[in-house]
Amino acid sequence: MDTDLVAIATSISEELLDSQSPTHKEIALCGPAVVRIMLAACLALLPGHQISELDPVKPELDAKSLSAGPRVLCDLAQQHIDFIPFNLVPPRWLRLYTDAYIISTLIDIVCHQSIEGQQKILRLGADIQQLDKVIIVAGALGPGRHRWVQTLIKKAQAVVSGTEDDIAAEVPQETIFSSSQDSDSSTTPDPNSSLLYASNHIEVLQKIPSMRAYESRHSHSPFIIRRYASQKDSACFWPATELWSSPKYLLEQAGAGRVVPVEVGGAYDQANWGQEIIPFESFLERAGFNRTIHQKRSAPSTCYLAQYDIFNQIPELAKDICYPDYVWSEPSRPSTGPAYSPPQDSPVVNVWVGNGSGEIISPAHTDPYHNCYVQVLGSKRVWLAPPWCSDHMYCYGAGDVDSTSDGLAEQYMTNTSRVPLLRDPVEFEQESLRFPAFFETVRPQSMEAVLNPGDLLVFPPGWWHAMKTEGEGPVWSVSMWY
Repeated sequence: MDTDLVAIATSISEELLDSQSPTHKEIALCGPAVVRIMLAACLALLPGHQISELDPVKPELDAKSLSAGPRVLCDLAQQHIDFIPFNLVPPRWLRLYTDAYIISTLIDIVCHQSIEGQQKILRLGADIQQLDKVIIVAGALGPGRHRWVQTLIKKAQAVVSGTEDDIAAEVPQETIFSSSQDSDSSTTPDPNSSLLYASNHIEVLQKIPSMRAYESRHSHSPFIIRRYASQKDSACFWPATELWSSPKYLLEQAGAGRVVPVEVGGAYDQANWGQEIIPFESFLERAGFNRTIHQKRSAPSTCYLAQYDIFNQIPELAKDICYPDYVWSEPSRPSTGPAYSPPQDSPVVNVWVGNGSGEIISPAHTDPYHNCYVQVLGSKRVWLAPPWCSDHMYCYGAGDVDSTSDGLAEQYMTNTSRVPLLRDPVEFEQESLRFPAFFETVRPQSMEAVLNPGDLLVFPPGWWHAMKTEGEGPVWSVSMWY
């Protein structure tokens, strides 16, 4: 048995055997039989162990029978998570969800020889997806669990890969990948395009400010550094600006069977907005990556990955970026604007990935942190306005501008504006009757720009910002809060 797998089974067993451990106490709250079911499955995997004198370890392990108990616990945890709003789910069910799927996958990997070829691929493939959901849904809750999940994903992928080589060597493979990022550069929007929604351009700096210059002169207002991350001869170069345009590369880094949480709909303040968990490969296709050069480009999709810590799920991608020095800075507090304190785990790094042709919009909203925002692939139109414009932004929860009221929006989107920025420019101009204070007070102070691959946008906390994808093909951005 693989030493990594032995270590995982041993650690879980020791935690469950110790009645004073946080793991035992938390799992025991799920029911009196739960600890014993999990412990029995773990101990059965360890050489020389037995559960009791009447229940000796069998010399030959069978995945189906051995995993029956943990799989029941997986279903039990899922039911309790689905039954109530997620923010009210007790931690014990997230712990059970995490550990039950870890044990279930552990069994399938250890006992994979007892599973037939194609069934093995299907079963281990499902395990990989469930482990991704352990990260996505439960945050891989518990000490060491995130590391164990990553280890098990790699082990399961290795089993699947070896099985596929054995039973499907004769199947023709698609070997040529491409991205619509390789299309004619004429589709890239002009960064100096005319202003459609604002009265001012965002300042573009010709030189990268030093840390001292940033902290003393530039930390209180937005600025852009063109091609910051895309110049190969620069210390700031991001390999991601080249590598991430290849779906082949992305799939190789992620490995087989991965899934990601996506948002569906043109904007999160619209009624048709929703969330799904879908295969990573399917998402890349819907986001504008072409599967092969022989396929036609897929239709625009409003499916996107938004503000998601993909590096926590696929850490192999983290090596392709480097943080700007500014994320380690300590900017002075501005004399005006909201109170500021950096995030506890600074910097907080998230990605946004979608299809440029889908014209996906992030409505105008505010965030409480400084932001270094790098456009990796594709283009985005950005709109900004200073914090002191808040009284004229017509926020959700600040009083309706018409007779329609959305209780959910009132509760959760108080930092989001109702003004339909970045929609059709003609229709936008017609909104001056509904939002007169915005057009009279905010628009004269607002700023706008188009970000292209490699561009860095830096802006302070509390600034209103809206964004929209433009052009063709995939759009990928990385934000760093600090």
